[in-house]
Amino acid sequence: MSTDNPYQTPAGGAAPQNPQLEKEIKSQAVTSLIVGIVSLVCCGIILAPFAIYRGNKAKSLIDQSGIGQQHRGIAMAGFIIGIVSLVLNVIGLIFYAIAIAAGAAGNV
Repeated sequence: MSTDNPYQTPAGGAAPQNPQLEKEIKSQAVTSLIVGIVSLVCCGIILAPFAIYRGNKAKSLIDQSGIGQQHRGIAMAGFIIGIVSLVLNVIGLIFYAIAIAAGAAGNV
């Protein structure tokens, strides 16, 4: 086992028991899901990238360590909801800018 990656699984394939790492993975995954859901309702431009980042970080930790596989679904859900929220908010901003431009052009 390489000492460069503290999350790497041993050659035998059994994941090391590390409750602190599993707690961090669960925290990242749940935070991603909660922030992703909140970003659909308000502050999506700000919160959606945070949900994407947290979900991706949780997935990376799971992949590197092999620990916390049961939290992968939550991390994926937060990641995907964050992407959906970001796309919807960007589309909303584009429509808002078009509406403002059309309104300004109509008043001239």
